Amino acid sequence: MMPPQVACVGAGNIGRSWAIAYAMGGAEVRLFDVSQASLARARTAIEAAAAELVRAGRVASLDTLRGNIRVVATLAEALDGASHVQESVIDDLDVKTQVFRELDTLAHPSATIGSSAGEMEVSKF
Repeated sequence: MMPPQVACVGAGNIGRSWAIAYAMGGAEVRLFDVSQASLARARTAIEAAAAELVRAGRVASLDTLRGNIRVVATLAEALDGASHVQESVIDDLDVKTQVFRELDTLAHPSATIGSSAGEMEVSKF
């Protein structure tokens, strides 16, 4: 059986934490953000977190976790084949609305979509 394909949209603290959690569960994760700087920071933070998880005995191999997370350049690439999408963009109604419009267009109709909202009331979107 193929591992689940997960798209993590947003590479800030929450998005990259979701990426690590899904990867630890065996999912193949594609991480996307419109900000190249956020993606660069995510790579560094994921490496550090992965090393700590190996030291703590939570992950058997650094390479396994690294291999399960791939940073991608476009939202379409992140969503291609994804059965689950985890949205973790900034808590701004306009930004989230735009992202969900794009997800409606690009995500597979059967994909589930989760949303992370730090301080934003879910009823707002």
